[in-house]
Amino acid sequence: MKAQEENTAKHNKAVRFRYIESKKDKVLITLLFSWAYFCSYTTRLNYKTVISAIVESEGMKMDMAAAALTGMFITYGIGQLISGWLGDRIEPKFLISGGLVLSSALNILLPLNTDVAYMTVIWCVNGFGQALIWPPIVKTLSNFLEENDYRRSAVKVLWGSNIAVIVLYLVCPPIISLCGGWKSVFFISAAVGLAGAVSVFIATGSFERKYAAIPCTEAEVRTVGGKNEENVPGNGPEKMRGGAVILLFALLVLMIAAQGALRDGVDTWIPSYISSTFGLSTAISILSGVILPVFAILSYSAASAVFGKLKKNEILCCACFFIASVVCSAALLAVRLVSPDGNAGVFAYFLCAALSVLVLALLVGCMHAVNMICTCFIPARFRVFGNISFVAGLINFGTYVGSAAATYGFALIAEKSGWTGTVISWIALSVSGVLLCIACFIPWKKMHLSANPDKKTPESSE
Repeated sequence: MKAQEENTAKHNKAVRFRYIESKKDKVLITLLFSWAYFCSYTTRLNYKTVISAIVESEGMKMDMAAAALTGMFITYGIGQLISGWLGDRIEPKFLISGGLVLSSALNILLPLNTDVAYMTVIWCVNGFGQALIWPPIVKTLSNFLEENDYRRSAVKVLWGSNIAVIVLYLVCPPIISLCGGWKSVFFISAAVGLAGAVSVFIATGSFERKYAAIPCTEAEVRTVGGKNEENVPGNGPEKMRGGAVILLFALLVLMIAAQGALRDGVDTWIPSYISSTFGLSTAISILSGVILPVFAILSYSAASAVFGKLKKNEILCCACFFIASVVCSAALLAVRLVSPDGNAGVFAYFLCAALSVLVLALLVGCMHAVNMICTCFIPARFRVFGNISFVAGLINFGTYVGSAAATYGFALIAEKSGWTGTVISWIALSVSGVLLCIACFIPWKKMHLSANPDKKTPESSE
């Protein structure tokens, strides 16, 4: 009895931050973490952007240079689990700033030695540093923003990653030409990363002081699935035990893995598909480097709109975008089967090429929408359990399991069955995503994670 009273007293002393009410501060915290995510992608994707210059300058084989990318893929995925666990136990600003500092240091170290093994080890460690950033960002936003503000902010934070991709593809070529080669890209990226680390640490501390923590006993009550629950950090893990929780997480990881396979797998192989099918290799780097990120940003807005129309049901929203991906991949197959050869007429030939590019961009955009819903919106449902960072890390881990499998899996299918077989595999993967969403409905409902449609929110009044 005494132990129970001590435990209750301990929970009563738990604290959280007050929600931001100032419109100006909502904008500032969104810009802050958009900038942080921009810095993260700048210090992560710069290697992929300049890999051709590295191969040409250092005389490496492409597969040897790509080993660093493969290694970082693995450590980034595994690091998501560690980062998610740490994010619920360590102040997020330390993890985000620490990850950016570590990544910046590794960006400085990488150009100092062009030995393949050295570069691979450095970039593998960078994967872990990068993994420290996203789950704590989700946790911080959920600490300071109420449900609707959180969703709007998280969508805009993701823009930072896509803007970074566009900037890298646009500025890396002139940097390489004017600043003495590919190594300059990493030194400049390191400076960007350090600036991000400092700004995040200082600005987050400022928000913490301005919106000082208050006792949970005085905190407002959150509504979760129509039930009132106090948000007592660490007071929820026991509620997450049981078969429904295990089943839900297993299905979510499989579903997000299917998304990761389609998003990154298709994105990776778009240049090869268009090049081998239509011989348009020259324009593909512009497509994948600039146009696809633009489609990703548009897909976030589309996902937000659909999410609102579907009464804020994340699983139903994901199912809709997987159905859309079935339609897109089936359309791609149809275009491929009816595509004429170059002798049938230039107009018809390039029309099929343009339709293929459009459908591929829409397919990848659908998966960006699913990714946003899963990595931004779903973790917020678990804030009442005190495990939002862990859930964000677990879901992101699933994304990169699918991405890693697709990179090699689609290559193997293309080699054995050609591109037609590969497109059919994209259809099958999209269908599996729909089925996994359907399977998620029961445990999702059983855990009362659906939004309360009767609750009036700021969005519903707009």
